[in-house]
Parts: sequence; C-alpha cells; structure tokens
Amino acid sequence: MSAPSIRLIQDAVCDHYGVTSAALLRGGDGASMARAVAIALASRLTDRLDHEVGRAFAGDYSIVGEAVDRVDQAADADPAFAAEIAGLVAGIGAAAITLARHGGGLADIDPVAVAEDVLASPRAAAGVSIDEVRALAAAVLAGRKTTTSNEETRDA
Repeated sequence: MSAPSIRLIQDAVCDHYGVTSAALLRGGDGASMARAVAIALASRLTDRLDHEVGRAFAGDYSIVGEAVDRVDQAADADPAFAAEIAGLVAGIGAAAITLARHGGGLADIDPVAVAEDVLASPRAAAGVSIDEVRALAAAVLAGRKTTTSNEETRDA
C-alpha cells in the first residue's frame, strides 16, 4: 500500500469530523479528538518521524505519543470508535493508492516551515529528513524557475 501524506490524513479527518483544518491544528472548537485521531493516524500510516508529524500539526514530537495513547485508549474502551477509526484508515488507504497512481510526492511537507525551524535553531538541521531536504530543494528550484521565467518575460 502507498503511504498517505499527512495532508491527505488531515483532509480525511476534517471531512469525517466536520471540522476545519484550522480547528484541527489548534485542537479547539470541539476538534480535540479529531486532532488526536489525525495525529495518531499520521504517526501510524506515514513514514514520517514524530518531529515531522508534530510540525505538521503546529506542535512538536511530544504531541504524537499523547495522541496515539488517547486514541488507543478510546478505541479499547469503545468498539464503535475502533470501527470508526478502521473505516477512516480504509478510506485514507484507498485515497492514497489513487493519488499514488496519479502522482503523489512531498505534498505534506511545508518547506518554509522546515527552513524557519533550521534558521531558528541550527541544531534543528541535524533532524531534517531526506524528504524535507528534497522538499526544500524542490521549492528552491521552483522559485528559481519562476525568477528566470519572469526575467525572460521582462527582457523580451
């Protein structure tokens, strides 16, 4: 199975729980459990490290373990909730396969957030993953192509 992106998981959880992505990132507005579910699924279904998952939810690595524990406890206590999570996982898996067939990639990595983290704390550079470096490189190259294209248009 193709691993889903964090963004795909966030979108699926927002749709399922009827919350906005802003509420999902904050955990407010009644989105606390939706946030925990999204974080837990991102941890389990992607190949992203905890600090990457945490960053995608406007937090750090520590929120991942807390969310996983919360979702596991709720699923153990409530079979209906466990079935709900299984349904979400199945839907996300199907969507990930479809996206992989039509081109996926680094869509869930925010290169600006990675760059800001590295600039704010040079030690953070040691924790940057290969995919984050690839996302940064892609953003730089896309910016260079746009700049070159704009210069050619201006010179014409």
